[in-house]
Amino acid sequence: MTSEPFGYRADDVHPFWFRLLREVGAFGFFLLFTVILIWPVASHLNTAVPDLGDPLLNTWILDWDLYSITNAPTHIYDANIFYPSKYPLAYSENLFGIAIVALPFYLLGFTPLAVYNIAILLGFAFCGYGAYVLGRVLTRSVPAGLVAGILYSFVNFRTDHLAHLQFVWGGWMPMMLAALLHYWRRPTTRNAILFGLCVLMNGLTNIHQFLFGTTAIVLSIALLALLTTRFKWRTLIGAALATILAAALMIPVLLPYKEVSELYGMVRDRNTAMWGSAFWTDWLSANGRNRAYGDIADPANVRPEAVLFPGLMMLFLTASALLIDRRKLPVALDARPVPRWLLHLLDAIIVAMAIGTYIGAATKNYAWRLFGHTIVAFHTTSKPASSDVPLVILIVMILVRLSLQLPKGLSGETLQSLRTAAARSRMPIEIWVMLLWIVLGVLGSLGLHTFVHTFLYDHLMMFRSMRVPARWATDAYVGLAGASACGAAAWIDRRRTEIARWSVAVLLIALAIHDVLPIIRWEHALEITDPAYVWMRDTKFSGGTLEMPVSEGIAQYLYQFGATIHHKPLMNGTSGFEPPLHTKIAGMTSMKVIPNELLPLLAHNDCHFLLVHDDWLRGASEPTHIWLTRELALGRIGFVRRFDHRGGGDYIFAVTSNVPNWRDLRPPEKGDAAGFTEELELQRALRGEATYMNHTFGVVDSPRYDSTVTGPMIVNGWALSPNGVAAVDVILHNGKYRYRAVPTVRYDVQAKYPWYPKDKHGGFTLTFPKRPRGIPQWTDAQIEVIDGRGGRTKFPDIVLNWP
Repeated sequence: MTSEPFGYRADDVHPFWFRLLREVGAFGFFLLFTVILIWPVASHLNTAVPDLGDPLLNTWILDWDLYSITNAPTHIYDANIFYPSKYPLAYSENLFGIAIVALPFYLLGFTPLAVYNIAILLGFAFCGYGAYVLGRVLTRSVPAGLVAGILYSFVNFRTDHLAHLQFVWGGWMPMMLAALLHYWRRPTTRNAILFGLCVLMNGLTNIHQFLFGTTAIVLSIALLALLTTRFKWRTLIGAALATILAAALMIPVLLPYKEVSELYGMVRDRNTAMWGSAFWTDWLSANGRNRAYGDIADPANVRPEAVLFPGLMMLFLTASALLIDRRKLPVALDARPVPRWLLHLLDAIIVAMAIGTYIGAATKNYAWRLFGHTIVAFHTTSKPASSDVPLVILIVMILVRLSLQLPKGLSGETLQSLRTAAARSRMPIEIWVMLLWIVLGVLGSLGLHTFVHTFLYDHLMMFRSMRVPARWATDAYVGLAGASACGAAAWIDRRRTEIARWSVAVLLIALAIHDVLPIIRWEHALEITDPAYVWMRDTKFSGGTLEMPVSEGIAQYLYQFGATIHHKPLMNGTSGFEPPLHTKIAGMTSMKVIPNELLPLLAHNDCHFLLVHDDWLRGASEPTHIWLTRELALGRIGFVRRFDHRGGGDYIFAVTSNVPNWRDLRPPEKGDAAGFTEELELQRALRGEATYMNHTFGVVDSPRYDSTVTGPMIVNGWALSPNGVAAVDVILHNGKYRYRAVPTVRYDVQAKYPWYPKDKHGGFTLTFPKRPRGIPQWTDAQIEVIDGRGGRTKFPDIVLNWP
């Protein structure tokens, strides 16, 4: 290329060992940066999750990938959910690329949730490293690469999608673009292979980003071919072949998606795709997971999965890359020199108006105070009137600034004239590529509101499977990250002394960190293995198991999380799509009177067992109990086992027509500590009566899950244990703070559960007059019970908003 990037040198003069240490150090920096920003994940690998929804789904997907790779790789799409529907893994992302990285940790025996959290840590770190590599390819500046990596890795979009592991692993997108630019400069076979591998790994990691990123790559290759001087067809052919080969290797991965889409009609209708399409105002939206902008944006304007604001640092540095002329090219052949003070003044006005436009459009009421004094305030009663004036000034100032600094236009009508104009442009060709990614990402994110996604939706089935076109924004963040690196390098290189350059670099890195600092409230899953799942793991049987309730709360996520223990086929499931059979079963089980046709439907579809979690039935208790009683009387199901669950019993029934030897699975009859046999416990459960639990259990009455605490926070509930309850602790904020609760007498609990004579009180309570110092507003509370033998049992975590 004639048009070189900022500070580019054709060859890296440092020896190989130095370059290797530099890259290892860069990745280590981003890994440490990630550990700090999402603490305490690294110290709670076995429990920490953003929530008990999609993170558990992704934990199951990753675990199934690893289990299949090590046991039956040819059946990897025959996942153990939605049995007996076809290729259940193809109902959502497959995460193959992440599984490749996670395989060593799986083989070392880490738990499924620990493997998932390690993947989270590595994903954020790799995002940062990928953008760092892109920044270094563009600028050959380590500080500029670090700035790009920081801004890209923790952009608010990514923290908003923290539950989606595939978007945390966004590092292959900038790596893919960096590999293309590197190949274009040095078109060797080795570089073409590396570029193709990046395209392939991007596809194996995230199918959304495969479609978005490959589209951008194809357009980038075309743009490079169009604008590059001394163009060589061999370079274009090499890049095209690498892309085509990578896409061809993705065909076996994508074919199951095509098959289930045609078999079950798994496409999104236009209304769904329209819901997931962004509006231009979504590019002003930040949420509470960003410390810098979360309080600015009006929550009423923040839509689900449409948090797209990239941050002011990305925008500022991108503008810097466009406006700062480092190569001192002439402004125009017949133009008088423009005073530098005027350019600086215009730059300052543009930055101020950009900030004012964002704040005015994103919020109704905002005030910036310094030492108790209001410096800037926005108070409006309508939207978005408060941004009109700064927006108009911003547009005018940008036009004035560009007219003073940029060439007057591209002259000539031939391709060679266009290339000559690009070569003479003050902007390197790589910056035009970054702008292409930005424009494509923004237009694509608008989904069916603009022509980009509309055209692809109408003509390609793969794009009709997308629920949220707003995720096209990932392309824009890659372009913004690369442009930010160029802008950072421009500011650094403007300084004349080495000390000044490093001072600017440190300042930019600090500002970038401030721009992306997240606020994340972690929830903690229980470290327990349910005995019913152990029985399923150890018992040899074929066919599917239906867990009940089918449609209660987050039960489906918990069932799939439990499937990482036994890996047996489940008729339950949750994913991006739902097969017709599961929809029908869920509808039947949610009726006030469960129809007689349910069991024949299950038997016909090879259901062998029912696993009923009695303590989770809640509103479905009475209909389910009546249905089970009826089916037991008809002999169409047979009672096999009872196990303790969290706060009640797990009951396993066999579908007798599919399990003729079901009686052989029953253990010898013996009573528990209360004198009840498993059969008697079942009868009590079917009558809606309490049953004996041979472990510590209880209920937290307050605070409620995901509630907002106003005034004093009162923690109360009850706990029982066969060994007696010695103490109850309230632990706050990821277990960092511990407080001892006060015992209270609960006669109602003792009357309902009379089999625990060692428990003299049954209840506990603790009042916090105000939020203790050191505990943030978004936090969690968990109860830990210490029994008479020193055993410790934690109750489900409770996430809170505690202003």
